[in-house]
Amino acid sequence: MERVLLAIGEENFSRIIREKTSTLFDVIERDVYHWDYLDNSIIEYRPDIVIIHDYYLEHRFQNDKDKESFILELFQSFRERFDDSVRIVYICERDKQDPFLSQLVSLNVLDIFNERSFSTKDFLNQLQERPKYSNVKKFVNHDSVTKIPSSTKDEPDNESVNDEIDSNESTEPKVKTKVVKEKVIKEKVVYKDNVIHTPSKLIGVVNVTSKAGSSFLTTLIAKALSEHDISVTVTDQPFYQEGKTYLFHLLGLHMSFESYFSIHQSYRRFEDLTKHNVPNQTHDGINWQVVNPEHRDDITDWERNETLDLTRLFSDHVTLIDLGYMSLKDTDEVRLLHYLDHVVFVSSVIPHDIDANHQRIEYVQKHLNDLNAKVVLNKWSDELKKQGLTSLFDKKQSLSMPILDESVLIQSFYNRTIPYEFVLENEQAEEVIRDLVQSFVPHLTWKGRKKGLFKRLISKA
Repeated sequence: MERVLLAIGEENFSRIIREKTSTLFDVIERDVYHWDYLDNSIIEYRPDIVIIHDYYLEHRFQNDKDKESFILELFQSFRERFDDSVRIVYICERDKQDPFLSQLVSLNVLDIFNERSFSTKDFLNQLQERPKYSNVKKFVNHDSVTKIPSSTKDEPDNESVNDEIDSNESTEPKVKTKVVKEKVIKEKVVYKDNVIHTPSKLIGVVNVTSKAGSSFLTTLIAKALSEHDISVTVTDQPFYQEGKTYLFHLLGLHMSFESYFSIHQSYRRFEDLTKHNVPNQTHDGINWQVVNPEHRDDITDWERNETLDLTRLFSDHVTLIDLGYMSLKDTDEVRLLHYLDHVVFVSSVIPHDIDANHQRIEYVQKHLNDLNAKVVLNKWSDELKKQGLTSLFDKKQSLSMPILDESVLIQSFYNRTIPYEFVLENEQAEEVIRDLVQSFVPHLTWKGRKKGLFKRLISKA
């Protein structure tokens, strides 16, 4: 029986893999929790198969480039020392066109699972067969650089690695946020219907000023992710907010589904919603699990943690939460933002709105880095530079969405279509959407806009 070493780095995910593989393989009792210990563990335990998770396995690098360089050098050394006696199984969440995956294939890594959710049956069937190039041929990009880059950092010995981990844990503000995120993520890893669902990235979209456009931007981000084959769920909260545009009405979802499943109401009805089927309500390539405002009054005393609980039920790669004009004063509500992987703040550029929300703007200015956030200045005009609005937020973390033809936008939503192609006709708008999406999915290869397509479709309508 072949021996399997697990280097997953996430407790629940590792447990699921262990349970499923132990019926067919001899799974080594001890797991590997850090990249720096992988080499020694292979030498000590002599596994036939090593299952690695790209995201969860801890590392010591400050950026993806250094981490990838280290991995490629490590796998190159495996190939030189072990030849084909050690089989690497690489689990990740990367675009199939990512050059890094092509480089892995060049190092004879022939088992790559790049989807956020995958069937355990298919996974086990592939491991029982011999490694095949046909399984990874789709990742090969002949234009990618095949040379293994050198790692820019010296490898510390085990003692220095421990010292570095300890010093990171003693850093006050950042560690608190990181620990909270890890706890939420671990609770969300689920195994259902023979499919492993890894955690969805949680992204909140918040209006800094009232009616700034969080719902509109949420739909654009969701559509961009969907167009790049990134599965996405959109949800929101059942709170009353004056002037709020509900996504349910914005897209006329009552006309898209014969029987719309209101997940917020069902959450309250069922003691454990995980035991009930949550339908995948796809419209325009996106799974919509948003509030039906016709029944919003039936949902009382909704708490912020319940919104997080709901996200555990979504198995898509990214979950977008339209938070609208949420309070930035209430401690419990603000705490919700620290559970998210990314936050996008949307602000009006009208001077009156800026003045009326100066306390909210001060909060955003103070917490941009803590929350891994960006600010989108909506309906931006270069004329506003003269009024000093560019100095409101850090230029590196702020994006300027230009003024767009609202008549076209309204017509598109009236037709229950997200005006994605029309927005991308504007180069500055496309840059905003691309910057946001690539910050959420760093390895995504941007496809670019299809020039003139939307306008041609509108003219034919």
